[in-house]
Amino acid sequence: MANKLQILSNGDTFDLFEGEAERFYITYQIHDLSNLQTRNGDFSRRVSLPLTSRNKDILGAALPTISRFDSVSVGTIPCEILVNDMPALSDSYFVIDTQEENSVTIQIFGGISKFYSDVPDLPISALSFTAFDWDSTGITSKTNTTTGVVIPDAQWVTNQSYRLAPIDTDQITEMNEAGFFMYCKSILDKIFEGFTNLTFDTSAMDAQYSKYAVACAMPLLHDQYTNGDTITTTINPQDYFPDISQRDFIREIFKLQNIVAVEANNVVTLKYFKGLETATSQNLVLNTDNTKTIYNTFKTYSQTNELKYSDDDIVERTDADSSFLVNSETLPLSGTIIQSKFFPCDVGETISTTVRAAVGCWEVESFRSDYNFHFTTGTTDFTVTQSASVKIGDLVSFGAQGYRRIVTLNADADVGTVDRVFTSTGTWQRPFYLRYKANNRSLNIVSVEDQAGSYSFKINGELILSNNPYKRAEFTTAMKWDNLKTEYYQLLVDSMEKPFIIKAWINIPTISLLTLNPLAPVYVEDYNAYFYINKLEQWRLNTSARVELIEIPI
Repeated sequence: MANKLQILSNGDTFDLFEGEAERFYITYQIHDLSNLQTRNGDFSRRVSLPLTSRNKDILGAALPTISRFDSVSVGTIPCEILVNDMPALSDSYFVIDTQEENSVTIQIFGGISKFYSDVPDLPISALSFTAFDWDSTGITSKTNTTTGVVIPDAQWVTNQSYRLAPIDTDQITEMNEAGFFMYCKSILDKIFEGFTNLTFDTSAMDAQYSKYAVACAMPLLHDQYTNGDTITTTINPQDYFPDISQRDFIREIFKLQNIVAVEANNVVTLKYFKGLETATSQNLVLNTDNTKTIYNTFKTYSQTNELKYSDDDIVERTDADSSFLVNSETLPLSGTIIQSKFFPCDVGETISTTVRAAVGCWEVESFRSDYNFHFTTGTTDFTVTQSASVKIGDLVSFGAQGYRRIVTLNADADVGTVDRVFTSTGTWQRPFYLRYKANNRSLNIVSVEDQAGSYSFKINGELILSNNPYKRAEFTTAMKWDNLKTEYYQLLVDSMEKPFIIKAWINIPTISLLTLNPLAPVYVEDYNAYFYINKLEQWRLNTSARVELIEIPI
């Protein structure tokens, strides 16, 4: 009996070219072990449709025009696929690919590939988060948060600048030349909220998943002080986000922990690939009528395979790149299988025993004036014995009065004002002053850890205490690739050490296709071993489909 294929959109069935049911097939790629960078998977397929009256009516109901598919963006249209009246893809969609005189080609996406395709290419800065006040109260309120914005203890200047700064200030964070962090989970949750037709299950994620945070430096405030502009006091977090698309942000977080997204019944579930080791297995029977091909090497890997963060010469690294070996002289000598876009924030050079992440978003220069500064109680005014080399925005040490930021300065640079009034009258001889410069470093990632007590920070030199307890930004051992590899990639590493890869054929009915769990091991009696389904190719009803299996090492 001939197969029956139906492609439906909004309840209406498209007319198909003769023989399309025989040509139509489904390929599933859940988590391609030969390409760990993209994190795409599942199904996509191009189908050519005749431009019959029925098809024009279906398309016309959803599209503003059918005349210029090559130049007019028409978006996505939901559809479902039935094979012999059985649902093969029930939550898919299609886009218009090309149009000919008498036909139109659509590309159908299903499963998790639909999710990845729908993630906007818009930057994460297009997301919207609750604003907060940039003052001592607003900043302090964010020093012990678990979602959204967090302002943990961190070293925001480079190690090189840290060593140059005076000892009485280099242990204190100057907030207007620092910034805040945003929990990565909060950014992911906000992206997921944009999918009104999908829900997301993150219950399998571990505690570390909720600790990752990205640094958001705030050069705008620094520039406002330097330029003498009105100072921003209300902060919209997204205005300071690093430059990365929402799709790439998801991929980068998934890379760190080898996370796999699986979609079924409009629910996207995040799982760890290592979960294969404990998942309930399924039986898989190979078709003995077709030949099998066995491989003992992965051509996409190398003899030495690296997993690494972005290269960096701003923060002095303590984290060595992680690598693993594949014993095969037929492979290239070396290659990078995971290249993270994140920059590591290795331990800062602290004088005390505090271990903080070194974000390194700012460089600071330390100067000493050749002339004395005079100040008067109850005012913000100061004068200099002679023309000084200070600039607006510099932080000047006024001895017991502490550091204050210059907000106005005359042309001769010998008369000016600071941001806070002086509480006494006096002269400070040849004071030190600091000048900050943003280095445009972005995508710095840390782990936000709980701490007892409180930490000190400054706003234009004024000393403030954080909440008690508080959070500290750390580049923890768990974030180094040696440990990420052991925790999340070891199953992959073990599989690659002595790979046993089978390309064989199986018979799988529609109902089994719908219930197939791609992240469950399958037992193959022929080899008395368990395997991971890396790919299911060209599935058609009532015919054998090719399957690529990778043995799971015991």
